[in-house]
Amino acid sequence: MSLSATDAAPRDEVFVEVLILEAPSHLVSASVLSLGTLDQLASQPDVRLLSSPHAIAGFEREVKMTLEETYGVAPQLSLQQWSLRARRAEADVTVLDLQLILRPPGVSAPLPLSLSVSSRADEPGLARVQWDHAAQRSLLVVFRQHAVHGEKDLREIFECKMWRARAASRR
Repeated sequence: MSLSATDAAPRDEVFVEVLILEAPSHLVSASVLSLGTLDQLASQPDVRLLSSPHAIAGFEREVKMTLEETYGVAPQLSLQQWSLRARRAEADVTVLDLQLILRPPGVSAPLPLSLSVSSRADEPGLARVQWDHAAQRSLLVVFRQHAVHGEKDLREIFECKMWRARAASRR
């Protein structure tokens, strides 16, 4: 195996893209939720895009990002920070440990939520976590991870994301 100048050393990482929606719990319950119903869910007036963080993570190393600085009391729920740790499970399965730090409306203290999801490369997945039991509000987490072994993989991921963005803007 020969390495190009752009691949001085082989990489062994994952690129993880996440989409976080905030919605009434009954809309994201396991009985009505699927990847096929996401378009319908996103068009509901009471569903809000909270964030769409992306990261490149090495296995067994935590990646942490602060998404916004909030001082005082937020007018609506916001994602203040998120972290990701990728772990190997089986040959083609990766476990993604996500830590979400939320800033609920009307509350100055942050709310941490943790979840672990199993993921296969290039396959979308769904997870749901209730963040406000009293108001029956939940987060829907849509995720996809891509294996990154070198610059060629990163280039292909970037090109795919650009193609998707162009296709979405044409609709």
